[in-house]
Amino acid sequence: MPYLLDIKKLINITGMSEQWVAARIKQKEDSKCFL
Repeated sequence: MPYLLDIKKLINITGMSEQWVAARIKQKEDSKCFL
């Protein structure tokens, strides 16, 4: 059962990093608009 918790943790981390990447891409697009 403990490994199930690790999988949930892993999914949480990957989900957070995906949001971070999406935010970074959005920032890049926004900065392009300013230029």
